[in-house]
Amino acid sequence: MIAEKNRIKNYQASNLKFSRDGYNIINDISFKLSPGQITALFGPNGAGKSTLLKLLAGIWKPDSGKISWLNHPDLKDFNIGYIGHELFLYKDLTARENLEFFGQLYKTNNLNNKIKNLIKAAGLELWLNEPVRKYSRGMQQKLTICRTFLNSPDLLLLDEPFTGLDTKSANFLIKLINQNRNIPVLFTSHNIRQGFKLADNWMILQAGKIIKRSKKQNQDELDTFIKNYDKILAGDILNGDA
Repeated sequence: MIAEKNRIKNYQASNLKFSRDGYNIINDISFKLSPGQITALFGPNGAGKSTLLKLLAGIWKPDSGKISWLNHPDLKDFNIGYIGHELFLYKDLTARENLEFFGQLYKTNNLNNKIKNLIKAAGLELWLNEPVRKYSRGMQQKLTICRTFLNSPDLLLLDEPFTGLDTKSANFLIKLINQNRNIPVLFTSHNIRQGFKLADNWMILQAGKIIKRSKKQNQDELDTFIKNYDKILAGDILNGDA
């Protein structure tokens, strides 16, 4: 791990391409994620959003292009917090045992205190010593969120993180995201209203290409954005037109 003062940098993707089974899924994508900025990634099903996050997280490798921290190409020197559709929990272990296992794997400092604080914030104290297989999907999602924040990530990549969460649990995640505003955050969401409110910037992905991107100016843009969203996907509004 490199020195703390040098850790937080721009995270950038350059000319990413990825295909599977003969289909082009990601088509020459380039963008930058900056510290202190929360970016929402919108787009229809099948646009390539989940694939893009897996490429950024290092789970899959692009066919071509480059992913790097600015001036520091080795991703292994940084902690990437990733939440995908797969929860990566051991169902026969308790919540405590899961977090202890991952905390030791991550070499997390003050592990017991972090577990205690995260579990309390998630409202899982009464379930801490229960096997995860007894948890509902929403509870497992909250435990996954706890695991993700154990290691003080340098970057957050969140794929539909609010799926399965009730309002209280969603607020728990939003609070954690806002507490980590010193790092780049990228999340996908089908909930346009919720995603737009949380984000500082947004991008729309369709057929593996970013067809529109912008920096949010104020919350008053929300109704206009929702009104124009389908038109953007249809190509009636091009980048820079709205």
